[in-house]
Amino acid sequence: ADEPVDIAIVGAGPVGLAAALALATEGRSVALLGPLATPRDGRTVALLDSSWRLLAELGVQDGLIEKAAPLAVMRLVDDSGS
Repeated sequence: ADEPVDIAIVGAGPVGLAAALALATEGRSVALLGPLATPRDGRTVALLDSSWRLLAELGVQDGLIEKAAPLAVMRLVDDSGS
């Protein structure tokens, strides 16, 4: 659309989506630029408490709860050779 917006966010990944939703709930008109397709590569995402609280504040936590599980153990493996 050719309508003016208050804010344009470039990048439709998780951070861009969260930013656009947060700004839109504050009454800003937002354009989100980028592909919405999310590749399924088998990786999981660990959200720490502050990220999970942000999703709750944005009103999307309930939609994610069925696919979520508490983090019991985290092991980091550095295979970069550095």
